[in-house]
Amino acid sequence: MVFAALAFGSASWSQNLRFDSFQRGQREYAVMAGYGVNHRIPEAAKDRFSFDILKIRYAVFTSPKTQLALDLTAGNTEGKMNNSALWATTSYRRYFIIRGSTAVGFDFNFGLLRLRRHISELGTRTNFTEQIGLVLQHAVSPSTGM
Repeated sequence: MVFAALAFGSASWSQNLRFDSFQRGQREYAVMAGYGVNHRIPEAAKDRFSFDILKIRYAVFTSPKTQLALDLTAGNTEGKMNNSALWATTSYRRYFIIRGSTAVGFDFNFGLLRLRRHISELGTRTNFTEQIGLVLQHAVSPSTGM
């Protein structure tokens, strides 16, 4: 199953949230809430469905603007379809705008998705997933961001 997800961080915990001071090897722990919707490439699922998601993230900076991470995500469908899913993905995040306590970037995730209930158009309840996200983070205190 293929998903494109857009997730905006609702809370983030780290040692220092002045984004322009991140250093190689620094770690970040984050909890994010967001929204994801499947797409039709290459026409695997004709039904459109979307998820409200909650993500827990552990990341390590490989440079001041680049992170590698492990993301664990849970989500529930919106609308008529009654289903939920769990994701385990690895993530590459790159910040392209960093101004003090605000950062904007993108991330790419790849991993596995496990649905609670089978969807008739998909072969199994376990599927590969890739996600593309736009990230906006803003530090509201020295150790917490939104």
